[in-house]
Amino acid sequence: MLSLSTSTSTGIGSLSTGLSSTNSSMTSLSTSTSTAIEAAKTHYYSVNDGGTQSANYANSAATGLYSLAAGVGATAAGASSVAVGYGSNAQSNGAVAIGQSASATGGKAVSIGSGNTASGDGAVAIGDPSVATGTGAVAMGANDTATGTGAVALGNASTATGNSALAFGNASQATADNTIALGNQATASAIGAQAYGSGATASATNALAFGSNATANVANSIALGANSVTGNAVAVSSVTVGGVTYPVFGTSPVGVLSVGAPGAERQITNVAAGQVSATSTDAINGSQLNATNQAVNTLSTTTATNVASLSTGINSLSTGLSSTNSSVSSLSTSTSTAINTL
Repeated sequence: MLSLSTSTSTGIGSLSTGLSSTNSSMTSLSTSTSTAIEAAKTHYYSVNDGGTQSANYANSAATGLYSLAAGVGATAAGASSVAVGYGSNAQSNGAVAIGQSASATGGKAVSIGSGNTASGDGAVAIGDPSVATGTGAVAMGANDTATGTGAVALGNASTATGNSALAFGNASQATADNTIALGNQATASAIGAQAYGSGATASATNALAFGSNATANVANSIALGANSVTGNAVAVSSVTVGGVTYPVFGTSPVGVLSVGAPGAERQITNVAAGQVSATSTDAINGSQLNATNQAVNTLSTTTATNVASLSTGINSLSTGLSSTNSSVSSLSTSTSTAINTL
């Protein structure tokens, strides 16, 4: 019995030792596994879903070939597309959407910033939020909109809706094709119109407004300088001088150039001498008018001298006639006396 007890005790001791060794091995394995898992983690990258599982939790929202979707609710459906940020959406091939609810749905479009939308092919929207819907359109800044093909809107609340329209500055508006609006609240609203300066307005086809609050509202016309305003062109076909009418050249103006406004006129200085001919349409400067004035003065002096000489001649003729009359009268008297003597 003693032998059995001793054997049993020895066996239990061996079992205990074995279990202890096993526990030690398990602890070692757990430590090794934990170390390996920790080493395999991606570092310096984290996503906070607020404790609520949402879309892309299972890393399944990058459905486009070679695409990347990072963030809660991020979706990258286009091939080689990239969506980064909460609710970001890169739908087309090569599109990039970065930021909360950023959307890039046009081919190779780029949308960066919260709520930005780039839906035109190759469009770029950057800011808070900006919209670029035209092909190749660019909207950068706060609340900018570029909807025309190749349109560009930069600044705050700028709008470029025409094709190839450019709007730069705060609340600038380029709303027709091929327009340019540059400056705070500058507006170009007709085809080919251009407005440069704060508050400048070009509202007629191919009109140009240069300067603060300049207004070009006549087609093919230019308002040059702050507060300048264009007016309608007036056709002139002839000019009358001294009661004589002369024809002129350039009788069908297509527009006007205004350097001021009624009550706010400007002088034009440093103008080169223009060609003077029957068909010239050049501007004439002060020196040329002075030369004309000198010629007129010379003609006036010559005419006055000639008139004076003529007057002297007439007076001499009158004196001669008076003398002749006196001689005739004397002859008549002598003749009459002689006849009476007979």
